[in-house]
Amino acid sequence: MYCRRELDSEESISQEIKPYREIFLGNIMGIVLRNRAKNDPHVVFQIISEDDEFWFLSTNSSSSHWINDYRQVLAEVDRWCDQNCEPDMYNGIQCGWKFKSLE
Repeated sequence: MYCRRELDSEESISQEIKPYREIFLGNIMGIVLRNRAKNDPHVVFQIISEDDEFWFLSTNSSSSHWINDYRQVLAEVDRWCDQNCEPDMYNGIQCGWKFKSLE
């Protein structure tokens, strides 16, 4: 599975993506995790896309050729949340994740 956690030295990232808590990058798509709001530890994700080594917020439209890339990166994000976040519970049902700190 191909999923990396840092930009390569020749890549750049749109300022509208920053700040984020975590980043997961595939070949042409990625996901950033962030707090829902400044004092809210709920984890939200945004899909980002790459073109000519520049990462930007995605319009969520890609060739179906890249479905497996999305699947692999989402699986890595899910594993990371499971290991590094706390379950967001509501009435005994998990409704997502919360970051363990508000950094």
